[in-house]
Amino acid sequence: MSTTTASWIGLGVAAFVAVNVWLNLKGRKKERRLQRIRGAQDAKAFAAMFAAEPERLVAENLYPRLQSITYTHALPLAKDDTFPALHFDPEDLLDEVRGVFADLGCNKPNSTELTQGLAGVETIGELVVALAKLTSAETTSSSSTER
Repeated sequence: MSTTTASWIGLGVAAFVAVNVWLNLKGRKKERRLQRIRGAQDAKAFAAMFAAEPERLVAENLYPRLQSITYTHALPLAKDDTFPALHFDPEDLLDEVRGVFADLGCNKPNSTELTQGLAGVETIGELVVALAKLTSAETTSSSSTER
């Protein structure tokens, strides 16, 4: 490899790292501003935003998982937060959704069922409602097969 090629590769890697650091710092700054505006919040307070018990159960389990994939790991979440605004990686989000099923003792749906169940979901509130329906359907179907 020539020194010119190595220089260009090094420059590309340095630019990639610089952009990632800049985006991370920008995301953290935005989240800290939202933390000051929204105030302190925990999983129980987040779950209290939902009316139905299955939604509160899902919200309480989902909340720490979603917080773990924010820049600061402490962002107070709102029902109307959108996934693009929070810069969630879709794969990380799906991993956390699958984790909620495990936390609740439900069978994890296959990819097709999950895709259908989450179709059109754009906000955290919609995600909680959709997961509550999926976990309720899981609970209902498993209890009807036990009879």
